[in-house]
Amino acid sequence: MTNEELIALNQDKLGLQAYVVKKENGCYVLVKDIETYAGNKRAIAFYNPTDYNRNISINFADVDLSGNVQVRDLFEREDMGNFSGSLSVQI
Repeated sequence: MTNEELIALNQDKLGLQAYVVKKENGCYVLVKDIETYAGNKRAIAFYNPTDYNRNISINFADVDLSGNVQVRDLFEREDMGNFSGSLSVQI
């Protein structure tokens, strides 16, 4: 693994483990505080253990985020833009 952004997320100064906040359609949404505990900067991971493409979403309020949320795809290393209310993805 050579993706510096993913390595930094794994080795952040808080050292917290991500936890499941939602299970939907056979997939999981995990969240992890980064930089500050219970702050407004969080990592959200979508995990699909199935062999099929799945749609999954997260309401930002469910992970204590509000307003316009800036989203970055760490795997693709690109900003996805600002979202309000929720985020839906196909994985």
